[in-house]
Amino acid sequence: AKLRTLVGLRDREILGKAVRKTQRPKKRQRISKRKAPKKVVLPRFVRPSTLARSLNTKMADLVKNCAATFSWWPDVPFKTLRKNGYQDIKPLVLSYEEACEICQLYDCEPDEFRINLKPADDHQPLPKSRPCVVSILGHVDHGKTTLMDSLRGGRTAPFEAGGITQDTYCFTIDLNHLKVTFLDTPGHRVFTRMRDNAAFLSDLVLLLVDVHDGIKPQTSESVEFATEHGIPILPLITKVDDGYSNDPDVRKAIEHLDSALREEVKKMTTSFPQYPETYLTNMDSMAISAKSGFNMDELKNTLVERLDGLNPVADENAPPYGGVIEALREDGGRGEVITVVLLKGTLKTGDYFACGTCHGRVKQMQTSDRTRVSSVTPGIPVQIMGVRGLPEPGDDFMVFDEATTRLIAEERQAEQAYPLQERFVGGDPEPYDDVVFGSLQSEAQQFGSHREEIAQDDDYDEAADNDNNFFEEEWDETAELGSRENPHLVIVKADKQGTLQPLIDVCSEPFVDEKTGEVVHVRVLDHSLGTVTKKDVMLADASGASIQCFRIKAPSKQIKALLKQLKVETNFFDVYYDFLRGIVKIT
Repeated sequence: AKLRTLVGLRDREILGKAVRKTQRPKKRQRISKRKAPKKVVLPRFVRPSTLARSLNTKMADLVKNCAATFSWWPDVPFKTLRKNGYQDIKPLVLSYEEACEICQLYDCEPDEFRINLKPADDHQPLPKSRPCVVSILGHVDHGKTTLMDSLRGGRTAPFEAGGITQDTYCFTIDLNHLKVTFLDTPGHRVFTRMRDNAAFLSDLVLLLVDVHDGIKPQTSESVEFATEHGIPILPLITKVDDGYSNDPDVRKAIEHLDSALREEVKKMTTSFPQYPETYLTNMDSMAISAKSGFNMDELKNTLVERLDGLNPVADENAPPYGGVIEALREDGGRGEVITVVLLKGTLKTGDYFACGTCHGRVKQMQTSDRTRVSSVTPGIPVQIMGVRGLPEPGDDFMVFDEATTRLIAEERQAEQAYPLQERFVGGDPEPYDDVVFGSLQSEAQQFGSHREEIAQDDDYDEAADNDNNFFEEEWDETAELGSRENPHLVIVKADKQGTLQPLIDVCSEPFVDEKTGEVVHVRVLDHSLGTVTKKDVMLADASGASIQCFRIKAPSKQIKALLKQLKVETNFFDVYYDFLRGIVKIT
């Protein structure tokens, strides 16, 4: 009887569960609330993750639809993509035409994104006089930094490593109650980009020429930059002391340099006919000596007269726009810092900006004397903290809302990666109607057809032609280390973006040992800013490369111990010439 009772209780419990289950309301089918917008703005080049975000859809849905529709989509199983987090799809870059085809799957109308620098319709202009920007250009060791010290009353030249300038210095001074911003540039041949960038941002160029050396290659290069950008030139013949000014030979040299500089500018105007004729007629040379102070008062008066005549005006209510002068990374300090000069608008703390392939938000601003400011007007150089990444010197600086600045940076990053995709390796890129890439593709096609014509020639030597092509030949590890077939591998570390790129460029050229005449070839394996990290050490150990450091802080104790343990060759340099000599002595 007890057993019968227990079985009955169990049956009733099971029956009750079944009844309750049938009485429950049915679960509603889960429907995605995400709907693609009717219209979307797309850049010229876009990544799938950005496109999915714009279409308001999941990455998985986008990948499934594209894989089932387009033949050019990467043929990777969806399960594999889910496991590796879509790593095979994220590097993909889509052109505007390809993105438009995807938008058609979602019944979405695409519109091409364009950067609009024009002010709004309700914009009220506020034109005000801004400080003039004056760049100091010339050959190395012609007295540029000494002139800068004399103008602002500082002492920079005696403390420069190697006695040469390797940075672009920015400072603003009051010159007879007139605010003037000076850009002091290095004169070595490898720092060409710095001089070109400074000339572009300038209202006046001070061209310095040593009375004893005369016109040098970088002097002609500086004249070319000034005429190309339409900037007036004020030639200064330096190192003429008071006692030497009355010397007949020195006077003759000054007159000869004055006429030679005029002829140099006339020669450049044939290539740049838009250069105003008035700038050439007003180009009167001055003999000065910044070290002894000879003619420095007359130079200041002449500068005030010339700059008063220019009277540059900027709209402070316009959207901020300017140029990047320098970019650096401070380890354990302020982080990524960029130096910017505005051409128009007013920049404030909290503004979102885009510069080159980077974007960010202004967290803090400091002037050249490290004074914190909450806003800055055109013509005054300022250091900005809050950038994500590091732009190149010479990149434009624009202020928009957060979404627009991010889209600009992503578009430019994708534009650089588009022709380097794996789907183009072994074949030609898909045709794209673009000024830059179109010209590159047409040039490559002409070069390819030219090679086919040469190959049909009976006297064509294919082996000799391949020997002249340094970048297409394979590395031979059995060859002598330092030869073209087996170059030295180096990892370059630098303090600033403006000095890093010239070092990379110079490493692409063969080095010649001054003592033995031996030619040494180098290949840059990796490059970055800041101190040596664990990643650099492990990469150098795995590849057998050496680490060449230029003007950076010493690594931490842990990194020093790791370098010693793995026996990785690491060299530190403060002067560009020492860097070149050290490359030759790599073991």
